[in-house]
Amino acid sequence: MHITPPSLPTAEPEADFAASPIFALMLEQLADALPPLETESPASNTRRLEVARAKVAAAHPADPIEAALAIGAAVAYQASLAGNALAAAPGLTSVQSGRHARTAIAQDRTFRAAVAALARHRGAAAQPATPHRARNSSHPAPEPEPQPDDDPIPHLPQFQPRNRHGEPIPLYRFRDMTPLQRRATYGAPYDTAAWAAATEEEEDVAIAAQRAEDAAPADLTTSTAIPPINTLR
Repeated sequence: MHITPPSLPTAEPEADFAASPIFALMLEQLADALPPLETESPASNTRRLEVARAKVAAAHPADPIEAALAIGAAVAYQASLAGNALAAAPGLTSVQSGRHARTAIAQDRTFRAAVAALARHRGAAAQPATPHRARNSSHPAPEPEPQPDDDPIPHLPQFQPRNRHGEPIPLYRFRDMTPLQRRATYGAPYDTAAWAAATEEEEDVAIAAQRAEDAAPADLTTSTAIPPINTLR
């Protein structure tokens, strides 16, 4: 008598991965990866977690790999914001501020790399398998066309600090910046108040004073008031 063995269960992907228990467990891991910061309130931590979950949901992951890439991008984004906030905090030395700024830049690169990896993974999954060429074929098979990037990296505005001569200060030369300039450069990209404070209260005043001194005749008895050299180089 012929007996058909029972079929073994297979790990087939679910029709809607967002409703699967695996995705729910991965979102719980996301919450564990974003512990409360020392300087934030419980309400701020809740908002930060909601923003991270919204970013993961906006990626519409279709499998655990896409969900992992989206979660990694969300965690890196929150870490970049935290590093920018610490770099712009008052009372820090230039070494401490630079360390936090470099951490924020590294996390921003991690965020962009995760977004690009997610786009590449989706493009590879969407391409059909190409058949092998026959050995006696004289015409090579056409190369597959590159898939368009349906999830481009967003462009964020960047404050450009200036010295008292009106020349731009390289973004990595934080020692040549004033505290207001560092806050505008490394802080939140849409903090227009910090941009205006650094531009109007310091840069415009120092540039105008430098121009007045350059235009005035050389006189050792009088001099135009210019901010110290270590504030706006």
